[in-house]
Amino acid sequence: MTAIRIFLFVSSLLFVMWTMRQAAGRLAPKVGIGGILFLISRRGVLVGWALGAAGMLALLLPGAIAKGHTAIGDFALISGLSLFCGFGFGALVVGPIWMLKCLFTAKPVFELEPGEELVHDMLGNHFLHGEGRGGRILLTNRRLGFRPHRFNVQLGLWSTPLVDILDVAPEGSRFLVVKTRASDEPEWIVVPGAVHVAEEIRAAMPQPAG
Repeated sequence: MTAIRIFLFVSSLLFVMWTMRQAAGRLAPKVGIGGILFLISRRGVLVGWALGAAGMLALLLPGAIAKGHTAIGDFALISGLSLFCGFGFGALVVGPIWMLKCLFTAKPVFELEPGEELVHDMLGNHFLHGEGRGGRILLTNRRLGFRPHRFNVQLGLWSTPLVDILDVAPEGSRFLVVKTRASDEPEWIVVPGAVHVAEEIRAAMPQPAG
């Protein structure tokens, strides 16, 4: 039974890694690690994690000691289980509270400038400091932008003038890497059909004179 569980766990992990590689290409490791670091760096998650781990340790430790499991390896195993279960407790407790708070948060609004026209409005994600924010990718006759929905941690809008885009290239099946004049670091955008969307953005960009 243990061997079957290990096989299923490893198979699931490999499948997730393969799926991320297909979607994000060479960005897959950065996306995965960045998302995890962003999540565990949130204060609410850390507090919930600490409380859950402490509670689980208080629950497991007395029984282990009573049964004579007092070796260093036993304590290490119990501590690891407490940390693992504590993180789940933190997510279960903090998650619903945070979702309820988001329900009463005003929706971000992406306002068009005078004379600006919306060309394409599509479902997508924009990465900011490790968070893959869900929302809408907006292509206008002047800008490429992103409007997050309210169920994100970071609710700031993002946009860049089309004239400031240096390059836009697909990475994997769903990622776009957008290089702009405003930053040395490219923007990461997730959209279905990344190759087609990249072509659409290039077509909307002003063409150099001559």
